Amino acid sequence: MNLLKNFKKLMLSIVLMTVPMAPALATGILNSTTNTYAATVGFGQNSLVDIVFQFIYVILGLLAIITLVLIIYAGLLWMTASGSEEKVQKAQGIIRNTIVGLFIIMASWGIVVYLSTIFGTATNTTTG
Repeated sequence: MNLLKNFKKLMLSIVLMTVPMAPALATGILNSTTNTYAATVGFGQNSLVDIVFQFIYVILGLLAIITLVLIIYAGLLWMTASGSEEKVQKAQGIIRNTIVGLFIIMASWGIVVYLSTIFGTATNTTTG
């Protein structure tokens, strides 16, 4: 009888010590299977820093496209001014401001490339 009580106590203590470890063990299994499935499907395992830099590259690429559209718009406005000094000045102002914006975008791109090399992330220097 005493042996049975000791056995029950031993089993209860083993169960009580292993139950709290079950979530940690399950997480390890879940992470390994999730990573296996992610690799099979083709998802990368990028860090948050990589994702942030890629997002910044996309934003800078979109800003460069907007700059190109604004320069084309200002050029068309200037060509269709028909001698109107007001339209010519408006077009010149748009071109001037767009060029300043383009320099700011290029400086931002340079800073992002520099920071991405410091942090050791993907050095994709293309925009878009």
